[in-house]
Amino acid sequence: MKSIRPLIRTVLLGLELRAARGNKWRGRELARRIGVNPALLHNWERGERTPPLVDVACIVGALGIVGERKDRILELARLADTDSILLGRRSQPYHVATAAVCARAAAEIVDWHPTLMPDILQTPSYSCAVAKHVLPERATDSDLHARFDETTEYLKKIRVSAYVGEYALACHVGDPDVDVVMRQLHHLIKLQRQSRDITVRIVPADANAHLGHTGAFTTFRIRNAEHLIVHRSHGYSGSFALDEDGFYADADSQLGKVARTAEDSANLIIRRINQLHLAMPNGHRTRPGNYRA
Repeated sequence: MKSIRPLIRTVLLGLELRAARGNKWRGRELARRIGVNPALLHNWERGERTPPLVDVACIVGALGIVGERKDRILELARLADTDSILLGRRSQPYHVATAAVCARAAAEIVDWHPTLMPDILQTPSYSCAVAKHVLPERATDSDLHARFDETTEYLKKIRVSAYVGEYALACHVGDPDVDVVMRQLHHLIKLQRQSRDITVRIVPADANAHLGHTGAFTTFRIRNAEHLIVHRSHGYSGSFALDEDGFYADADSQLGKVARTAEDSANLIIRRINQLHLAMPNGHRTRPGNYRA
């Protein structure tokens, strides 16, 4: 039998629908409520078949989904089937939430950013400081904190390889009198101590040519999926595509060859924490932490 070519919209829509159902109902009960075969609903949630817009609307209604999440899922259902899709716009940065859904469904993540902290490892205060330059005020509310707490718990259960450009350690975001970057760096050290499957490695500015020179990206290896999902953030919007050609299959290996070791990276991060601590006004200083790599 000829295999059906996967479509990124179908895959993302399936992840969104499965995440929306959560533990509220079993798939069979939801299928009964919207009047479809349970096997068909299962195929939709696995991204194997594309649900019609009317059925997506029925699912959203049955689950009681409202607000931005409802709008995001329905917009995804309306998109055309192409090799890559662009989500979000200045007033509605939907790609951030969709990337978080991908992270919670992933078995393995590779995240790279040349000038900032990788998206999935950002603390709420760091995300807000960055977002103020490209996103509307409504995108920097308490939802970031809820999403951060939920995503962080998932990350501790999977393998995460994060690569950070050396410049990101020196890049100031937010009010220089506020220890936004220092707390972000604390978070990187803390995550690695809580899980052996999370590594953060620094890529030197003078590293040889590598895949990361094409810009920031995140790859998600979804359980039982044939292809990686590749996400590229463009500020208030983001693109998603399936890595059908295997271009990103060895991203971890490529970046690993030019990055500092995990131990050297941790030492570099700790030194930067101490530098930031000493540079802060006395009245604003907080304890940098007794870290030893």
